[in-house]
Amino acid sequence: MSCCGHKRLQWQQKISSPEVPAAIPLPVLEKPVPLRYHGISAYLVKGHVTGYLYLFDPNEQSLTVDGRDASMLLEDPQKFTRVD
Repeated sequence: MSCCGHKRLQWQQKISSPEVPAAIPLPVLEKPVPLRYHGISAYLVKGHVTGYLYLFDPNEQSLTVDGRDASMLLEDPQKFTRVD
């Protein structure tokens, strides 16, 4: 096989079997706290202790957050309440 034919074959194999990125591991929540979000649009916030990103969707009933970050979010009772 010529040099060009070999490179073409390598290229075709790469296209037909693309590399799949490694899955991002989910964070392990300490003392998980379910919170209800009362906003009308999606809200992305970074936990002040853990640095975890939380994406709150107004269409979801609740989102469980790390207990170390919950106190910061609960400081705004018009936006967040604890689900019991």
